[in-house]
Amino acid sequence: MERENLTQIWQMFCKDRFVKVKVGDKFGILRKDEKWLIEPKFDKIDIKYVENGEDASEYLQFLKPYVKEYDGKFGIAVCGEFIVPPIYDYKEDFLDNLIYLAKDYEPYVCFEIRDGNRLERTYNFTCYIYDINFERISNDDETKFGIEGVFEPIFDDIIPSNVIHKIFYVKIDGKFGIIDDKNRILVEPIYDDIHDFDSYNIYNNLLIFKKGDKFGLMDKNGKISIDAMYNYIDAVFRKTEYQEKEYYQVEIDGKFGIIDINNNIVLEIIYDEVNVPELYVKLDNKFAIMDDSWNIISDFIYDDISYEGDGVHLVKIDNKIAAIKDNKFVFEPIYIDEKLYDNLWSFDFSIDYSPDYVIVRDKEWHRGIISTKTGEWIIKPKFRWLDIKKHLAHVNTMDGKDAIFDIKNMCYLIPPIKVQDMKLFNDKIKIEVQGNFDELMCIDITLDKI
Repeated sequence: MERENLTQIWQMFCKDRFVKVKVGDKFGILRKDEKWLIEPKFDKIDIKYVENGEDASEYLQFLKPYVKEYDGKFGIAVCGEFIVPPIYDYKEDFLDNLIYLAKDYEPYVCFEIRDGNRLERTYNFTCYIYDINFERISNDDETKFGIEGVFEPIFDDIIPSNVIHKIFYVKIDGKFGIIDDKNRILVEPIYDDIHDFDSYNIYNNLLIFKKGDKFGLMDKNGKISIDAMYNYIDAVFRKTEYQEKEYYQVEIDGKFGIIDINNNIVLEIIYDEVNVPELYVKLDNKFAIMDDSWNIISDFIYDDISYEGDGVHLVKIDNKIAAIKDNKFVFEPIYIDEKLYDNLWSFDFSIDYSPDYVIVRDKEWHRGIISTKTGEWIIKPKFRWLDIKKHLAHVNTMDGKDAIFDIKNMCYLIPPIKVQDMKLFNDKIKIEVQGNFDELMCIDITLDKI
């Protein structure tokens, strides 16, 4: 790159490693060795400089809990404030959501951090006790559990509820009950299990209990709402005009359906599979589509099905792939050789961003693009990852480089480069490039609406 071809140099970033330049009326980014990081093809490029590799305005509210030391002791803090007091002598961090703390001569306490309200810096914990080798202590050695300053260690197990505030599930002699934070018994330990729903956004404040091999529902005081009569039960939700309403998916003898809080049947308990989030049911090895109100709106004619969002399903019928919305074809069935993919989870389709294309992942986990109009390959599988916005594709090559590929013109808009991060939006490309020390250069490339 000859310097006399540069009509304007704008500003230096990242300790002189990169320079923003204008050639004619187009902008690009030039490296210190005078090779292009981004060729001058764009009408506008904005750069911002971020210290310590983070944009505080974007990330501060999402900081995760971490182990913090104070006066030689360890606790757990969020944004510098302790949410578990610093009373422990040892720490071990294994995973993002698991923190092990221990006092001298005592077993480790494992804090399993569940999703909470990060804006309010609140988190839910499930605590387990582990020995020095990080093996969970079983009840065979007659270890008893409690919570320091709250409960004496008299229980075979004790688990805080992640859904209902200030109650605990306790196990004594193989049976479960409920106590509150004042050590008052709310439910006698007479059940084979009591636990939360998998979902945290529970509206009816009910819990699952088990009696024998059947499950039912009760409130925190033991009032039974639905008798123990199901092999499986969990909460599902249906949006109404003004709110989200809670229902329950249940199983009887291998057949699934949906009931309401009064045990009235909403969806018959006759199906081999009911997938509420993805809005489909299965019966006798064939799939049908549901609407948002759980009405069956198609015949049982599909051999496979996958929900792509926005009311769109990818379906397999007679060895062909199609997209369905409102029980109508978004694109007509196209033939794709079954030897190339595992199942419909190998496909990715967006009616908003890429109605003319479908992303396919082959059995080697390489991704390519097929035309929904012809069924022909536009780009054969050769990328590790890709995402489409209209006619542009953000791709990640097998050697870990990011690029922007123009599908319409079959050429790179930005050729493969090694960067910290790259994102493709409707009106811009955002690139992050690591500089010296912990510095980060953020490049925003403005596009015409794509």
